[in-house]
Amino acid sequence: MSEHYIAQLKGLLMQISPDIAVVDITHSIKMFDQTQTAFVLRSTYPFFPKGTIHLVGVNSEPSPENRIVLVEKDGHYFVGANDGMFGMVFDRMPDSAVELLPATSTGGFAALGLFVGVVRRLTDRVALSEIGNKIALNQTRLLEAGYGNNLISGTVVLVDHFGNLITNISKDLFLQIGKNRPFAIKVQNVCIKEISEHYDVKCESLALFNSANMLEIAMPRMNLSFSYSINTGDNVRIDFADDRLFF
Repeated sequence: MSEHYIAQLKGLLMQISPDIAVVDITHSIKMFDQTQTAFVLRSTYPFFPKGTIHLVGVNSEPSPENRIVLVEKDGHYFVGANDGMFGMVFDRMPDSAVELLPATSTGGFAALGLFVGVVRRLTDRVALSEIGNKIALNQTRLLEAGYGNNLISGTVVLVDHFGNLITNISKDLFLQIGKNRPFAIKVQNVCIKEISEHYDVKCESLALFNSANMLEIAMPRMNLSFSYSINTGDNVRIDFADDRLFF
């Protein structure tokens, strides 16, 4: 979404009620990248209070081929494309979902009117059944890390503003496979053999589990992605010690 569209959306939302708090999550998703979109939404929405309306402005222009839906899940509301993305956000399919019909286009930006219209109706306590027709959600599973007895093979799913690499390797999986054994985390020419508690450590590169409990790889005060030309989709491998000499 370009900057003036974002400002238009915020202005119209504020017209609904000055009490509406509009929070920007990120403007760094690659165009039409449903995996990045799902990963960010999955990692952030549980931190917001129930009743929050999450507007997903990725691939959000409605058309017969790109249907926009309103989803209710765990007391939250989500508006976004029915392109399989929601199947990657939730472990269990949402409680209910309805299709939203396109609102009157505003300068070629149909999603603007659609977003504002659904927020207005939800804040007026209109039931989902009165907002749209029930629809089955398309399902695509989030790319999960692979694993064996002595390894985990994951992927860089997001590079943040600082050039830190966020992976699809969870802390739970790391502990399950690792069993407190020595390990080496490898992504291209970067190799890390310990987990840090924070970013401010004296080392060339570090690994930690972020607030979403996902493995993150970074360089203190530097851009790791730029320094090593590492991008989303690149492989991240963790090898754990076995009964043989380790490394």
